[in-house]
Formats: sequence, C-alpha cells, structure tokens
Amino acid sequence: MATILPGDGSSIWNNFSGTAISQSLGPIAKESLANGYFDTTTATDLYGNTINTQSAWKNPNSNSEAEIKQIFYSGNANGWIGKDNLPAGWDNPNYSNRATVTELNRPMTDIEVDQLYQIEGLFNDFHRHGNIQSGVDQTSYTSNPFGIIGKHKSFHLPDGHMPAPIQAMLSIGSGINSLNTALGGAAAAGQAIGSGPCKFIEALFGAISKGGAILAKILNFISQALGLLNLINGIIGFIQQLAAMILADLAALAGAIARITNAALAGLLDGLMGDPCLKHLIMSGIAGYGLYKTIKSLT
Repeated sequence: MATILPGDGSSIWNNFSGTAISQSLGPIAKESLANGYFDTTTATDLYGNTINTQSAWKNPNSNSEAEIKQIFYSGNANGWIGKDNLPAGWDNPNYSNRATVTELNRPMTDIEVDQLYQIEGLFNDFHRHGNIQSGVDQTSYTSNPFGIIGKHKSFHLPDGHMPAPIQAMLSIGSGINSLNTALGGAAAAGQAIGSGPCKFIEALFGAISKGGAILAKILNFISQALGLLNLINGIIGFIQQLAAMILADLAALAGAIARITNAALAGLLDGLMGDPCLKHLIMSGIAGYGLYKTIKSLT
C-alpha cells in the first residue's frame, strides 16, 4: 500500500464539488470577530489574578478601583502610610510577636488585623466579581473564586451561588427580563429589586450597575485618611456594602436560573395538553391540586 504523506496533494476532498455552508452573521458580529475582539487570551487582573480575557469587554469600575488600590498600598499625603509600608510582622498570628506600628505605638489588635484583611480581600473580590459580570474575566470557575466571600466567617456563600460567565449572564438576563415582564407585578413578589423597565437586569448586574457609587465614597475617604485606624473605621462599612452587593448579585443569579428552569417546565404544559395520553397522566396522576384546578379551568 502506498504511503500518503502530508502535502503530497492526495486528499479525500480532491473530488469534492460542493460549497461549504456559510453561517449568517450580523454586521456587529462580523466586524467584532474580524478585529479579534472575541479572541481569548491569558492575562492578570488588577490584583494579579490570572484570568482568561477578551478585549470586547471592560469593567466600568476599573479606573476607580485602580486609584483605590494605589492609595491603599502606597498611602496618601495626609497620614495613611499604605499597607505596603506597615512593618514586617504587623499581622503575626501571635500577638506577643506582632510588630509594633509606629503610628499606634503598639501592635494591631486581632480585630484590627482582621478588618484590614477584610478590606484588602474584598477590594480583590469586588474587582474579580465585576470582571466576571462585565465579561473581562472569561474564566470558567467550578469552585468559589473569591478570597473573602464564602471563606470569611462574616460572609457566607450558600451552595449553588456561583458567578457565571458573560455569555450565560446575558442569556439569563434576557430570559428573566422577558419572563418577569410577561408575568407583570407577580414577578417582583418577595424580591428586593429596583424599579423601571430594566429592574430585573439591574438585580443581576448590581456590582457594575450600582457599585460605582460606593467605590466613589471609598476613594474620597481613602484619599483623605489620616492614618491606619482612621482608614479602617472610615471604610469598613463601605467594604461590607460591597460584600453584600456581591452576595445579592449571586443570589439573584441563582434565583433567576431556578426561575427560568421552572418556567421552561411550566411552558411545556400548554403543548402537552394536546396529547391525550400525557394530559390524562398529568390530570389523573401527577398534577397537584393548584395545577389541576388551573388546567381544568383553562382547557
């Protein structure tokens, strides 16, 4: 048997006379793909986390987050020396071995150390959360990607409350907005959402929709902080608001996924009523009282 080597002109496609199927793409998709906006590359984010990213997207909070990070680590001109300038051993687990902070003339207490950890960790977590929400971070996370959320005793992350990549977020957002708009006022029952035609989208994308206002307050205060304790006491409340926003977003996402899944099942019923066998199964066997009454009154 003759050996066919790569490049010698032999191919099963030599006698193919058809044409390839062309996928229909809109002008936005064509232009974006041609320019490489959706090419995925590996990069590091503001806090040094390795991520998969695409140039198509941006985090609207990234500029203010970068300013906050710079001051947090390097200090300001008003008395805050910056975390990077604290003495080595400032956070030693053993208080008796913990370094003395010159400004305090004593070591930091356990509570103060924990609060500074919270501040640093939640800056990182909020940045990561915003990057995922905005599509900047395309990494497919299969476990909790956060450093403080779900790992610090103050910020419990329920099972199933996981971030989703932008492709899923946009699809879920479109689905839940259409579904809840169709259901009207009943859709908002028991949900802490805003108002207006995009309220259900806002509930899913809270960090990038509303987080900028909190970050602006943090930036304003941290720029003027007079020292370590002034910084901690001045922004710890805002930091905890950022944490609450992350948790609310993830809860809204989990709720939206469950709601869309349930709607898909409910949506089957109208079509199934045209099948006498399945209708009999449902009506005579498995429909609960409320569903039975609803089907009975509408068919």
